[in-house]
Amino acid sequence: MALQIWRHGRLAVYLDPPDAPKESLRSILACRIDGLSEGEQATWRASFPGVMLPGSDALIADFPYKNYASFFLAPMKVYPELQKRMLAEGREGAVAIEEYGVIGESERIRIIMPVGIERTAYQPLMDAF
Repeated sequence: MALQIWRHGRLAVYLDPPDAPKESLRSILACRIDGLSEGEQATWRASFPGVMLPGSDALIADFPYKNYASFFLAPMKVYPELQKRMLAEGREGAVAIEEYGVIGESERIRIIMPVGIERTAYQPLMDAF
Protein backbone atom coordinates (compact mmCIF):
# COMPACT_ATOMS: atom_id res chain seq x y z
CA MET A 1 0.00 0.00 0.00
CA ALA A 2 1.58 3.29 -1.12
CA LEU A 3 0.64 6.57 0.56
CA GLN A 4 1.29 9.86 -1.18
CA ILE A 5 -0.12 13.37 -1.54
CA TRP A 6 -2.66 13.73 -4.35
CA ARG A 7 -4.09 16.87 -6.00
CA HIS A 8 -7.19 16.07 -8.05
CA GLY A 9 -10.91 15.33 -7.83
CA ARG A 10 -12.30 11.82 -8.59
CA LEU A 11 -15.14 9.25 -8.25
CA ALA A 12 -17.16 7.54 -5.47
CA VAL A 13 -17.61 9.93 -2.54
CA TYR A 14 -18.66 9.11 1.01
CA LEU A 15 -20.36 12.20 2.42
CA ASP A 16 -20.65 11.44 6.11
CA PRO A 17 -18.07 11.73 8.89
CA PRO A 18 -16.84 8.53 10.56
CA ASP A 19 -19.09 9.01 13.60
CA ALA A 20 -22.32 9.22 11.55
CA PRO A 21 -25.02 6.68 12.50
CA LYS A 22 -25.10 3.75 10.06
CA GLU A 23 -28.75 4.37 9.16
CA SER A 24 -27.94 7.85 7.84
CA LEU A 25 -24.81 7.08 5.79
CA ARG A 26 -24.77 8.47 2.25
CA SER A 27 -22.53 7.83 -0.73
CA ILE A 28 -22.48 8.83 -4.37
CA LEU A 29 -21.25 6.81 -7.30
CA ALA A 30 -19.89 8.94 -10.09
CA CYS A 31 -17.74 8.84 -13.18
CA ARG A 32 -15.29 11.17 -14.84
CA ILE A 33 -16.33 12.61 -18.18
CA ASP A 34 -13.27 14.72 -18.94
CA GLY A 35 -12.08 12.13 -21.51
CA LEU A 36 -15.26 12.50 -23.59
CA SER A 37 -15.79 14.91 -26.48
CA GLU A 38 -17.49 18.24 -25.70
CA GLY A 39 -20.71 16.97 -27.31
CA GLU A 40 -20.68 13.77 -25.24
CA GLN A 41 -19.99 15.79 -22.08
CA ALA A 42 -22.94 18.07 -22.87
CA THR A 43 -25.21 15.03 -23.30
CA TRP A 44 -24.12 13.57 -19.96
CA ARG A 45 -24.49 16.92 -18.18
CA ALA A 46 -28.03 17.29 -19.54
CA SER A 47 -28.95 13.76 -18.44
CA PHE A 48 -27.38 13.51 -14.98
CA PRO A 49 -26.62 15.84 -12.07
CA GLY A 50 -23.00 16.85 -11.98
CA VAL A 51 -20.65 18.58 -9.59
CA MET A 52 -16.97 19.45 -9.86
CA LEU A 53 -14.98 18.30 -6.84
CA PRO A 54 -12.70 20.97 -5.39
CA GLY A 55 -8.99 20.38 -5.77
CA SER A 56 -7.00 19.91 -2.57
CA ASP A 57 -4.10 18.06 -1.08
CA ALA A 58 -5.02 14.52 -0.10
CA LEU A 59 -3.66 11.31 1.27
CA ILE A 60 -3.99 8.49 -1.23
CA ALA A 61 -3.61 4.75 -0.86
CA ASP A 62 -3.52 2.21 -3.66
CA PHE A 63 -4.68 -1.31 -2.86
CA PRO A 64 -4.15 -4.13 -5.38
CA TYR A 65 -7.30 -5.36 -7.11
CA LYS A 66 -7.22 -9.15 -7.46
CA ASN A 67 -10.91 -10.15 -7.33
CA TYR A 68 -14.23 -9.07 -5.82
CA ALA A 69 -12.93 -9.71 -2.30
CA SER A 70 -10.63 -6.73 -2.85
CA PHE A 71 -13.69 -4.43 -2.58
CA PHE A 72 -14.15 -5.59 1.01
CA LEU A 73 -10.49 -5.91 1.98
CA ALA A 74 -9.37 -2.51 0.68
CA PRO A 75 -11.49 -0.42 3.08
CA MET A 76 -10.73 -2.75 6.01
CA LYS A 77 -6.97 -2.43 5.43
CA VAL A 78 -6.63 1.11 4.07
CA TYR A 79 -8.92 3.28 6.19
CA PRO A 80 -7.25 2.41 9.52
CA GLU A 81 -3.84 3.24 8.01
CA LEU A 82 -5.08 6.54 6.60
CA GLN A 83 -6.65 7.39 9.97
CA LYS A 84 -3.35 6.66 11.77
CA ARG A 85 -1.42 8.87 9.39
CA MET A 86 -3.95 11.69 9.59
CA LEU A 87 -3.92 11.59 13.40
CA ALA A 88 -0.11 11.55 13.47
CA GLU A 89 -0.01 14.60 11.18
CA GLY A 90 -2.88 16.43 12.91
CA ARG A 91 -5.03 16.39 9.78
CA GLU A 92 -8.76 15.88 9.31
CA GLY A 93 -10.48 14.51 6.23
CA ALA A 94 -13.39 16.24 4.55
CA VAL A 95 -14.82 13.22 2.70
CA ALA A 96 -13.58 9.83 1.51
CA ILE A 97 -13.31 9.01 -2.18
CA GLU A 98 -12.86 5.53 -3.64
CA GLU A 99 -11.83 5.00 -7.24
CA TYR A 100 -12.41 1.56 -8.71
CA GLY A 101 -11.65 2.07 -12.38
CA VAL A 102 -13.01 -0.46 -14.86
CA ILE A 103 -13.65 -3.94 -13.46
CA GLY A 104 -11.44 -6.46 -15.20
CA GLU A 105 -9.04 -3.76 -16.43
CA SER A 106 -7.96 -1.95 -13.27
CA GLU A 107 -5.16 -3.36 -11.17
CA ARG A 108 -5.86 -1.24 -8.10
CA ILE A 109 -8.47 0.36 -5.90
CA ARG A 110 -7.54 3.91 -4.93
CA ILE A 111 -8.79 5.50 -1.71
CA ILE A 112 -8.40 9.26 -1.41
CA MET A 113 -8.81 11.39 1.71
CA PRO A 114 -8.74 15.12 0.83
CA VAL A 115 -7.05 17.12 3.60
CA GLY A 116 -6.59 20.79 4.33
CA ILE A 117 -10.05 21.62 3.01
CA GLU A 118 -13.26 22.22 4.95
CA ARG A 119 -16.27 19.92 4.53
CA THR A 120 -18.23 22.99 3.44
CA ALA A 121 -16.25 22.91 0.17
CA TYR A 122 -18.24 19.75 -0.63
CA GLN A 123 -21.61 21.31 0.22
CA PRO A 124 -22.65 21.67 -3.45
CA LEU A 125 -22.09 17.94 -3.86
CA MET A 126 -24.11 17.12 -0.74
CA ASP A 127 -26.91 19.48 -1.82
CA ALA A 128 -27.07 17.98 -5.33
CA PHE A 129 -27.90 14.53 -4.00
